[in-house]
Amino acid sequence: MSDDNSSDDNGTGLWENLRLVYQSYGGFSSLVVSGYFWVAAVTTALCWRTAFNEGWVELAIPVLPTLAGFSIAAYAVFFSVLSEGERAKLQKPSARLNGRAPLLILASSVSHAVFVQISAILVAIIFSAKPFPTPRGYDWVAEYVNYALSLFGLFLTVYGIILILAAVLSIFRILHIKSGL
Repeated sequence: MSDDNSSDDNGTGLWENLRLVYQSYGGFSSLVVSGYFWVAAVTTALCWRTAFNEGWVELAIPVLPTLAGFSIAAYAVFFSVLSEGERAKLQKPSARLNGRAPLLILASSVSHAVFVQISAILVAIIFSAKPFPTPRGYDWVAEYVNYALSLFGLFLTVYGIILILAAVLSIFRILHIKSGL
């Protein structure tokens, strides 16, 4: 019999796979210094009314599944334009990239986009279901919690949309790298 972490040991566990993706991505610091992250933060701030009137849910649920599909299709583009030899070269760690492999960085950026997009869909579904009861006398707390969750959901939605640009630019980057091989 195996322990509870056996699925993480063989690469099928959620947390282990997310750890690998974000390790290749460059960690939390790469996420926070990303221009895409900050464009999403500013755009969210500019659209704050959408969070308070909960209009972002009607945007997230129909739009993000298609965008997540596009992000996943970006993987196919990566691998369809590269020969086996080119993929092997791009899998080698680079000192310029802090010991990370270019192909893994590009793949992790697309994985990050899909993760954010799917998370935004799930937050929208949960938010629209309003599953949390409000204890009597705590209406004001529930109101602020809903505003915070709504802003978070709006941010994830906007970030997920902006990450499509990251996927497109990643495809361009790999084609650019390929031209130099």
